[in-house]
Amino acid sequence: EKNFAESAARAGALLEKLTSGSEAYRKALHYLTQTNWQRFLGRDTRNGFGILHTVAPGEYLGRITRKNKTTIAAVAKTNKLRRSGNIIIGQKLFLLPGEWQITVSKKKRLLELSRNGKIFMGFDVGIGRKGKTPNADFVISDRLKHPTYVTTDGRVFKHGEEGNELGDYFLKLASSGKPDRPLSGYGIHGTPDETTVTRSVSNGCIRMRNADVEKLYYIVPVGTPVVIRD
Repeated sequence: EKNFAESAARAGALLEKLTSGSEAYRKALHYLTQTNWQRFLGRDTRNGFGILHTVAPGEYLGRITRKNKTTIAAVAKTNKLRRSGNIIIGQKLFLLPGEWQITVSKKKRLLELSRNGKIFMGFDVGIGRKGKTPNADFVISDRLKHPTYVTTDGRVFKHGEEGNELGDYFLKLASSGKPDRPLSGYGIHGTPDETTVTRSVSNGCIRMRNADVEKLYYIVPVGTPVVIRD
């Protein structure tokens, strides 16, 4: 009944009592994800979920988003900014700041997004075949909408073309020790064939449904830690 804040609180409380990866856990995680997404779209500031930031002289979107660990895409979406992203002094912007972290469990085929140490969203994922998805610590080094896919033999497929395996969004990964050096062709992305989600079919990337990775694209900024474990 659109009581999103209450629903999110109940779902979060349930997660603490349930076995991670179980059917009941996944159902509660789904409700938490959907309610938090609606709170984001609805510019909810109750209980510190989001904040209203007043634009000060000399500020611009890049500086505001870096300081609050959010994205320009998120600010533009929730505040209905024009593509140019123009803002004015005194304007109040809804922001969703936080300390973000992504954790991927290969065994459970589950990606969880945490905010300030608490689970915020969670999604089914597909992983690499024959152990090609490594256990490692990464960071998001770039965020791409409608990415171009380049095969290992140099063929190029633009977004929407048959043969492009990246779907609608691609979050590039870099080693946590070398955050400014993205790994070639490796990251978290959507897929044109969502039946592959939860399966082990990729060359190592984390594969998601397009509607799910879209949420990550808007919310998580460059520099977000990504931890992949069994």
